[in-house]
Amino acid sequence: MDEQNEWAEAASLRQGLYRFFAAAFLPPNERRLQELELSAEYLDTYGVNRFAFAPWWFGLLDAFKDMPGAELLHSEYVRLFLTSSDGTLCPPVESYYRASAEGGGLAELLSDLERNYRRLGVQVQPDSVESVDHISVQLETMAELCRREAEGASNWESETVHKALHDQYEFISQHPAAWFPRFAERVAAADPMRFYARLTEATDAYLKHEYDFIPGLTHGVSSGDKV
Repeated sequence: MDEQNEWAEAASLRQGLYRFFAAAFLPPNERRLQELELSAEYLDTYGVNRFAFAPWWFGLLDAFKDMPGAELLHSEYVRLFLTSSDGTLCPPVESYYRASAEGGGLAELLSDLERNYRRLGVQVQPDSVESVDHISVQLETMAELCRREAEGASNWESETVHKALHDQYEFISQHPAAWFPRFAERVAAADPMRFYARLTEATDAYLKHEYDFIPGLTHGVSSGDKV
């Protein structure tokens, strides 16, 4: 029973981290920033320090302590992720890094991504972003898959857990892990304020951790066995 509860709690923590990072890449305002700061403090109480990405997480917590005001941060968000005199410096969308504008590459990538959402049974609501390939949408998708894993673990449903882990690894491999490092490099080079640089560094470290961590979880549960 203890192992079952620990598995469910770990999956819930991972869900919370994905949702936190997803919200952090939405346009900032006073309320959202306050919620993010409170969420970061709450998630930290669940033992983030046991994971390999903890140094980057603590760096992000420090960034919140030194965070500029909402208005200034919003200007930086627009400059980096939306428009600037140099164009969009760091587009937070998969298509920029993986699809050619020629030969229908963009349409093919977006269609493939939408098919993946339908196959996973994920309701995509871009909210404050314009495209289904935005990093916030992809991180919310991973959060939903972790929620299913946590629910399956809580009910001793190993088939549910096994499927959720399979879907997590397939999605992270095909999408965020395949392009986010290049995005993070651009942000690191373009953000003198360093808040979004630390955010992308922490998110990148988390995605790399998950890419290695999920297969180990998959081996730890077999379909048909109790979690």
